[in-house]
Amino acid sequence: MSFPPYPQEMPVEGVYSTVPPQGQFGVAPVVKPLSPLAITALVLGIISLLLFWVPALKYLILILALVATILAIVAVAQTLPNKAHRGSSMAIASLVISTLTIAAVLGGQAMYSKANGEAAGTSSVSPQASKAGATSDVVQLENGKVTIEVKKVEESVDDSDGEPTVAVTLKITNNDTSSLNPFAYYIEVSQNKAELDSAVYSDDLKPEGYEPFADLEEVPAGKSVTLVEGYVLRDATAPVTLMIDSTISSTKAFKKDYSLQ
Repeated sequence: MSFPPYPQEMPVEGVYSTVPPQGQFGVAPVVKPLSPLAITALVLGIISLLLFWVPALKYLILILALVATILAIVAVAQTLPNKAHRGSSMAIASLVISTLTIAAVLGGQAMYSKANGEAAGTSSVSPQASKAGATSDVVQLENGKVTIEVKKVEESVDDSDGEPTVAVTLKITNNDTSSLNPFAYYIEVSQNKAELDSAVYSDDLKPEGYEPFADLEEVPAGKSVTLVEGYVLRDATAPVTLMIDSTISSTKAFKKDYSLQ
């Protein structure tokens, strides 16, 4: 005895069907994790790009941008279609931002140095070389809100690595009604157009009046501080060029050569 075939239930709109939806028992697609290197590179690149206009932070900005560039390159390779991470667009954006930041810092520094050189030609201070330790030159910045007086520029004790140094003594006066941010002015010391590195001294051998990190302290309104900075000499006989300027504007730049002999 035979039975008629069991009718197959078909999906009908508005009626329940026993036929499982297509793909219900298939394997769910795997979502790749977002590359942490791409995220880190993007954050560092944006930070460095936002700060590139501050000349006093140029070394820190360059380091951040270089690190972001390296991370971005690795992230690009890490997010290829056959790799285990996603975020290729973010990695490429990070690479572009960090590269532009490096170019902006280097280009901005070149323009800054050129502007200072031109401004120094019209400065009220003579650009001629003077005897070390025998000058007292004054420059006004920020429309007179800041007065910086060069007290001494003279050869000093060796740094902690035994390298010869030059000590620059400045008197900084805040003529404003609010505290003076240490990044409001810019000081550069160079020899033969090459900027000198800051010196690091040992506790028992350092220039008179030198205090580490004193250049990071704010100057209270209406007060003056004496700042002693040390720099590693590249040449024991070449004159030292001192440049002082406002971080943002270049209205009254100061540039002068000081002989160490």
